[in-house]
Amino acid sequence: GWRSLRNAFGQWPSWADGELPLNSPGGGATNPVNLFETFRTAEDLATTLAAFGRLFRRAVLAPNAARSGDAAAASCKPPWTTKGHAWRYPYEAIRVLLGGHWKAKQLWAKLDARCSRPEYLRSPCAGGRFAGRRAVVVGAGPSGLRAAIELRLLGAQVTVLERRSSFTRLNRLHLWHWCGEELKALGARCLEPPPLDFG
Repeated sequence: GWRSLRNAFGQWPSWADGELPLNSPGGGATNPVNLFETFRTAEDLATTLAAFGRLFRRAVLAPNAARSGDAAAASCKPPWTTKGHAWRYPYEAIRVLLGGHWKAKQLWAKLDARCSRPEYLRSPCAGGRFAGRRAVVVGAGPSGLRAAIELRLLGAQVTVLERRSSFTRLNRLHLWHWCGEELKALGARCLEPPPLDFG
């Protein structure tokens, strides 16, 4: 649970400094494609967070610094952003780092289509009475993650709480038809294609 995450990564925001297990596909790797594959296929939260953190940190560094490996990334302090960044969501920076990776390109196309919807352009949950507040989603199952993504697209700062520290990506779920379609639109089939009976 959360104690093992805190023990592995320390206090927020140093989670991205966590070590990838050596037996994971990207364990000890600095290659962005290997890190993406580790993120995409990991079955435990610590590995998923560490792979994403390393990938994101390398993506927001200057291109020359990112190419020189983790030595440059280690000197970059959280939250690894600059005031003049040209992206709104973390995947936009990672897309540039990964270049033409075919599985990532499928995911980017789905996320771009979703993010460009008119209801998200003004980020209605970022200001007004929601300014400075965080949304908390309890449960990182398909519906919880879908709710968290939706809230983030609307501009909310979101924290997801999940009791489990390990998971599998191929769950046999009984979903409402509309929920299955929403998950597919968010790229659920791109990251780890489920059996044909998923939608």
